[in-house]
Amino acid sequence: MTDNLGISNLYENDISEVAQSIRRFLDEVIQKDKLVLPTLKMSRHAIKGLSEIILTGSGQSFYTAQAMAHNTEMLTDLPTYAIPSALLKGTRGVLYRDALVIAISQSGENADTISAVKRAMVNNAKVVAVTAKDSALAKMCKSKVYLSDCDTSLCTFQNEYLAVAILSMYLGEVLRCMSKINMSVSLRLAQMLPGKLSFTPNSEKELQNVADFIGKFDNIVFCGYSTDEALAQAVAEKFRLIAGKTAFALPIYDIAQSCLELKNTLIVPIVSNSASTPIVMPYIDAIKYSCTDTIIYTTKNIAHDCEITDGTVTVDDSIPLFNPITLATVLQQTILELEVNTISISDSDQSA
Repeated sequence: MTDNLGISNLYENDISEVAQSIRRFLDEVIQKDKLVLPTLKMSRHAIKGLSEIILTGSGQSFYTAQAMAHNTEMLTDLPTYAIPSALLKGTRGVLYRDALVIAISQSGENADTISAVKRAMVNNAKVVAVTAKDSALAKMCKSKVYLSDCDTSLCTFQNEYLAVAILSMYLGEVLRCMSKINMSVSLRLAQMLPGKLSFTPNSEKELQNVADFIGKFDNIVFCGYSTDEALAQAVAEKFRLIAGKTAFALPIYDIAQSCLELKNTLIVPIVSNSASTPIVMPYIDAIKYSCTDTIIYTTKNIAHDCEITDGTVTVDDSIPLFNPITLATVLQQTILELEVNTISISDSDQSA
């Protein structure tokens, strides 16, 4: 018999490690209520001369790039694009001197991302690596933001997303797109994230019930708009790898055409930004009308303001920039509860 209590405790430790990893990172970059990035070797003059930003990465790191592209553009007022490293490494005319390439890699050893950075350097583009200390990527880049060490793969999205968010906030401040008061408030809210992740408002029983419900379906389709679509991609991959479920992700506006006729399929919209609700809610209403089986992951305020009263898993609100971090974590908690339930069922079958 498998010790399911021990497995559950192990998963709780994994979630706790996410919060601790974020706390370690914030302790390094926030000092006396100011943002400090000593390894970012870009002058203010160079930052002010930028004309566009390209976020790149592979696998989960590319999902981070996609998730942050819109937010980085909003924070810096610069055109921002997410391009997979496998494509960026073969480009010729995209990269030039006034472009900034933010290369994201948890390990810093991804061959495509390293090749993309080499291409950027050949074209004299500016490069910042968001990566592990002492990695190959860190060693080849003058400017970098180090990711906090983490002992679980569950940290990847949150660590990378937060690091790129902090970097984007710094760039936005230099470009005078982010006021001092907005920076101060945002940093204080960032410092609250570890507490939000360590103490979830969702009871273990609630997440167990959600996991039981999800486990009944053959297919799970995560969906979202903009940042939430990228988060859906990252979560779907974790559901496949950890929970062994058939899961995939689509833009929320493609769900009606692509998924509503699939049998035994659960649709899971993700909504982290209240500003997107005028666009998103008509699609969610259509999904709920056509599909009786839907779970919506969102924040408490969004659920309240949009009068979503049933079929929801909610988290405490932060600012839209940070909400994907808390939503990613509660989605991962659901994955882990689903995995524990799967092991329990397997043990029951073996006992029988």
